[in-house]
Amino acid sequence: MHSVISPSFHSFLFTTTACRRFTPLLIDLYKTLKQKQSAATNSTSNDDAKCIDDFEIVFCSMDKVQTEYDSYTSAMPWWCLPFQSSRMGTLANTYQCQGIPHLVILDVDGTVLHDDGVGEVSTDPTGEHFPWRPKPIVDILPEYYLAPSSSNNNNGDDSATFEQELSAMTELDDKYLMLYFSAHWCPPCRRFTPMLCQAYTDLKHVHGDKFELLFVSSDHDLDAFMEYCATMNFGAIPYHEREAKTALSKTLKVRGIPSLIMLGPKPKDASSDSSSCRVADRPIINDNVRACIERGKDYYVQDFPFYPKIYGDLNQTQENINTTTSIIIFHETGDDDDQAEVRDMLQQAAAEFAKNQDAYGGRNNVRFYWALSHTGLTKTVRDALKMGPPSDDRPHMVLLDIPDQGAFYEYNNSDSQEIDKNVILQFLKEPGTRKEL
Repeated sequence: MHSVISPSFHSFLFTTTACRRFTPLLIDLYKTLKQKQSAATNSTSNDDAKCIDDFEIVFCSMDKVQTEYDSYTSAMPWWCLPFQSSRMGTLANTYQCQGIPHLVILDVDGTVLHDDGVGEVSTDPTGEHFPWRPKPIVDILPEYYLAPSSSNNNNGDDSATFEQELSAMTELDDKYLMLYFSAHWCPPCRRFTPMLCQAYTDLKHVHGDKFELLFVSSDHDLDAFMEYCATMNFGAIPYHEREAKTALSKTLKVRGIPSLIMLGPKPKDASSDSSSCRVADRPIINDNVRACIERGKDYYVQDFPFYPKIYGDLNQTQENINTTTSIIIFHETGDDDDQAEVRDMLQQAAAEFAKNQDAYGGRNNVRFYWALSHTGLTKTVRDALKMGPPSDDRPHMVLLDIPDQGAFYEYNNSDSQEIDKNVILQFLKEPGTRKEL
């Protein structure tokens, strides 16, 4: 089941009959919220109630049998898409429905407020905190942070000491902010920290005061925190700010450590918007900056501030291809010039696509990959598509749309027209015969 709730909040509910245990909870919540909505409409003083005006739920069925769909939807008080709707693939792709039940909460402007609506309904079945609007990052960050003194230039040296200087968080408002979730007890963290210290020095040398980096500790006690800070040449969130640490981890979806996340500067107009109960917030630019740092100085200095690219080498992608639509051109047997041409045409196609995404059949989460070495993910995908090993000197293009129930499409290489930017984009619009993994 996948649902999206968005004044007007909407809910798209992706599910099958296997989700029957969750659906009654959602029905009870729906009725409760509709009663609150009615009370708000008849009230002139309850301003808080206005935040749930005109919400709705849309059910998107993943059922395979019409009679099961009919039986399941007969008890639903909300809107339902038709059985086996043609929009299912696009919706599942857009809202990254990887398992059911799945409930995504949308704001009035269509932006995703929350992608774990199932968890929120389960813990707040009467909707006391609906629409479960996440607390803005700018409000989670504490009032002060620990800045290293000018003598703190440790670069990962375990024998160093950490000298604290308490500084106002507002000093960082106009800067990019990297948050480093880590802990001294974590071996991968201890291996990565010296590398990050060197990267911090390199980035400061080139980009100066455009950014700051703060350690967010998962250490078990203050002594461990202080010992670990002594190996770092950047600042930290004070250890006693445990609630801030927990809230940041949840809001930024930190699943493990070490994790390095880049946030944009705080918007200049960060006042509340009473019409939608929102506050301007620091944007999340990249939630996997660690991978950028691990690629080395030449890459991370040039790529700062690490805005994600929608093109790249399939074997080096930081993204999960299970959650995106991917144009992939395989050309493992091409010479250097041929492979350079593949990279160039995919970058051109990606740039053109980014200018007008709405023109491509609702596909708005598209990545463009070159696959030029028969190793790693390239080999895995080739095997999954049963393409066989590389055997000729022609490039082979596929559109892989795993979120759409494992769909993929193959470009007809028998056509005399050579692959170029325009061919790639036309293939994205009209990929031809659908197949499934």
